[in-house]
Amino acid sequence: MTVPASTHSFAPRSVPRDSPETLEPFEICHPDTDSGIANPDAGDNLAWDQARFPVTSPEEMRGFEFAVEESNEELRSQLVARFQNDAWLPLFQQALDSDEDAETLITERTIFEAIGAYERSQEFSESPWAAYVQGDDDAIDKAAKRDALLFFGAVSEGGSDCVQCHSGDAFTDELFAVMAFPQAGRGKGDGDAGDEDFDRFRETGDAEDLYAFRVPTLLNVAATGPWGHAGMFATLEQVVRHHLNPADSIDDYFANLNSNLALLEYNGYAIQTENAETNTRKALVQLQDNREREVGNVRPVDVDLSDDQIDDLITFLETLTDPRVDDPEALSPWIASDANGDPDPDGLRLEAIGL
Repeated sequence: MTVPASTHSFAPRSVPRDSPETLEPFEICHPDTDSGIANPDAGDNLAWDQARFPVTSPEEMRGFEFAVEESNEELRSQLVARFQNDAWLPLFQQALDSDEDAETLITERTIFEAIGAYERSQEFSESPWAAYVQGDDDAIDKAAKRDALLFFGAVSEGGSDCVQCHSGDAFTDELFAVMAFPQAGRGKGDGDAGDEDFDRFRETGDAEDLYAFRVPTLLNVAATGPWGHAGMFATLEQVVRHHLNPADSIDDYFANLNSNLALLEYNGYAIQTENAETNTRKALVQLQDNREREVGNVRPVDVDLSDDQIDDLITFLETLTDPRVDDPEALSPWIASDANGDPDPDGLRLEAIGL
């Protein structure tokens, strides 16, 4: 499950964005180098390199007390030292098929390579839609096939043209788009109040990139809510309606803000909403400006669909989800526990709950 911005229970301050799933990582920016500059210490794949990030973020794993004044590299070196002991050594020896000592085997490279390998092993791509396109005509019913035409069809032909951005096997063009999803939480320090998130503009400085976020994959989308960069949509229906008509969606969202927030609060941790509507409407203005100037990766017009057609789109989206992601038994190989006989070398293992 992903968690909306502002509900992180392990830090004295909230997180600025929705926590993404670890499935299907794509191109990423590196915190150790400027945008567009390759990092010489990067891993051999995206998951491996991404694993190096969370430990550098105060709101995530770094915290606000450990190695506060030190560089990212110095921080990682201290973390490596924590693992170089006899408790962890047998596990690295087994994984690397080596009898070398801890200092040799337990390094920054091997630690993050191991985390990346764990993430890359989470291959949940056996969806009904995947089976259908691979030749199993019975994998989805006639209604879902009709719904697919609505997803892929051009607006001029009565479709929704979702494939304009959500294309390819992963249902993403991996580009950036301004969609004006609700902006709540503390943001990334952007804007006059410091609670906005300019995302792609932070890297490029191009006006059309203001409030542009990467188009996410739709694989397993039914199981990866809440949705949006700040995690403010609790249902796929909200997401679909927003894509079809962002202005109407924003009006409705903030007119019913309290009921929408009630769907998103976790364990009493409230979501920060000061300036949320103001900041969201700024993004909407940017979206509309991009449309008028015909720049950026945006849908050129709103799309008018009936309630039944919206239900049909949601039904199609559900065919993109591997049923195993909702099956605790299927997920158990990736969930460390005593029941699985998994080791707990230093006694600090977190126990998954709610599965």
